[in-house]
Amino acid sequence: VATNRTMATDTDQDGMSDYAEFIAGTNPTNAESRFSIGGTIQSNRLVQIQWTVAANRQYRVSASKDLKTWTPLSGWLQASNSQTMSYFLTNWTGSQFYRVRVLP
Repeated sequence: VATNRTMATDTDQDGMSDYAEFIAGTNPTNAESRFSIGGTIQSNRLVQIQWTVAANRQYRVSASKDLKTWTPLSGWLQASNSQTMSYFLTNWTGSQFYRVRVLP
């Protein structure tokens, strides 16, 4: 085990720190094991946000207009046995940024 690792160390060089991977429940030594988020514009201003999940983690979707102040759009959502979760936005205007936070 390396003794010179910090919270910023990225052992598998996938762009996500080992600490962030620990929180997300992914493997910090496997670049294929990562937390990912995507979105799909449906119809009638409906957008689906979908992300990968890990067992025993909770997730919250938030929105921001300035990337500084974030407003929760959902409560904390408990991951099930599936590999992905989704959240649907209604009346999407495209004028905000979205993020998914994860708790261990």
